[in-house]
Amino acid sequence: MSSDEPSLVELAQVFADDLTTTVQTVVPGSVPFTAKVVPERSVVSVKQEPGDGIVLTVDGKPHLLLKVSFRCSFDGHSRFLAVDSSRVHVFASVSPGAAPVSL
Repeated sequence: MSSDEPSLVELAQVFADDLTTTVQTVVPGSVPFTAKVVPERSVVSVKQEPGDGIVLTVDGKPHLLLKVSFRCSFDGHSRFLAVDSSRVHVFASVSPGAAPVSL
């Protein structure tokens, strides 16, 4: 990778910004996604900080809570951002400590 190419954290932040724009279009005021380097690893975590999640409403009333996170790295050629893993949790309650919905 040359010095004029974006770093892993820069690419992950673009991804985080795109996620934020998409989510805030549907749920205005949602906490933005951020990209942070995972110490001692060659990966970046993309998630909301604080990780309160996205409250999904029906007729203005909260019904579900969505929590999403991604672990990203470079692809095998170190050219593109790759999502190594993702977690999507849906909670039937917006209360703290609620268990995720089982499918």
